[in-house]
Amino acid sequence: FLFKLLMAVSFLGTIYFIEKIMRKISPVRAIQAVIFFALNPFVFIESLVSGHNDIVMMFFCVVGIYFLVSKRFYLSVLFILLSAAIKYVTVLLVPFVFLLGIASNKKIKIEWPTVFQIFILALCFGIVAAALRTHFQPWYLLFIFPILSLLVEKKHYLYPSIILSV
Repeated sequence: FLFKLLMAVSFLGTIYFIEKIMRKISPVRAIQAVIFFALNPFVFIESLVSGHNDIVMMFFCVVGIYFLVSKRFYLSVLFILLSAAIKYVTVLLVPFVFLLGIASNKKIKIEWPTVFQIFILALCFGIVAAALRTHFQPWYLLFIFPILSLLVEKKHYLYPSIILSV
């Protein structure tokens, strides 16, 4: 019971922080992003029904991304490392967070959709590495769905991920 409760709280927390991130970077798309993630049958089944701890990992990762967007880089690194303590794949994002911190200090404008695409590529690399180590598990795709939801304006990501979910 407590394990399922942890998954449910992580799922709801992920939804909450997706909405907060989108309110900062694209307020008109915030509801779309929440709907894409929260009502996605794949995410719903793999995180709530099957109860994989990947949703807890991604909750901490999404909190880290929220702090990244808020320009609180130390907290961002902390939460992404907490995420990596659950499963190592999100440690691949830490070098990018440091680079974004440096770019922000130099007053370089950060294009968030590009950052999220890089994060997805890094996590896809982690999925491939995990699949090569053992074999592919469908819940590995939970690594990318929260970040995909932040790219709802990019239809070339949205449509394939919807098809993949069904």
